Amino acid sequence: MEVLSELIQGLEQLSKGGPMLAPLLFFSLICTAIFLERVVALRRDRLIPADYLSRVYRLLEQGKYDTAVELCERRPMVMTGLIRLGIRRRQLGPVELMRELREYLSRETYGLYRNLYFLRMVAALAPLLGLLGTVWGMIRAFGALSSDAGEAQLKIVADGISVALLTTFAGLVIAVPTYVAHEYLQERAATVVREMHRYALALVRFLKAQDVLLKEMDTAELRERIRFDWEEEASG
Repeated sequence: MEVLSELIQGLEQLSKGGPMLAPLLFFSLICTAIFLERVVALRRDRLIPADYLSRVYRLLEQGKYDTAVELCERRPMVMTGLIRLGIRRRQLGPVELMRELREYLSRETYGLYRNLYFLRMVAALAPLLGLLGTVWGMIRAFGALSSDAGEAQLKIVADGISVALLTTFAGLVIAVPTYVAHEYLQERAATVVREMHRYALALVRFLKAQDVLLKEMDTAELRERIRFDWEEEASG
């Protein structure tokens, strides 16, 4: 019961915070939803599934490029799209291929930063809204002095200042964790993007090395066939 009464008392105190408190509470709910959604969306095992990519690379090692492309198309995401593009454009030189993969990542990874601008905006705006609510409350408190005198004036001013400062406190309470959340998600997204660029570089090296290996195998097989045909002719 004590917890419930304290909660009710806290809500009553918040209700006295003035009109600026409503948008602050609204922004806090939106920021919480964005943070939770981005934490799930930026999971590494979701964006860079190691097991699935290993299956694709095993097909590439066997020279089964078409099968690898089909496997990538079954699970559309940034990484499978990257591999699919690399396979289809593998005839390009390493520099040109890497340039195309980087352009692809620049387009596709933009969504990883989705809604982070809103967190940055709230982190900057919340203290200002809180300060605005405090100024508004101070104006009301001092404006009420004209209607009372003596000790009643002191009580009115004290109550008014206490309520007015509540919005500044709420603005700072919202701004600080929102700023921390923005920086955390920004760095998390940037880390994933950097890793994707490393994968792109590794993919270019792998495809070029694989092409050289397959050509060498084809040349060795051709030489073996020529030698076999020559030996047959010689024995005949």
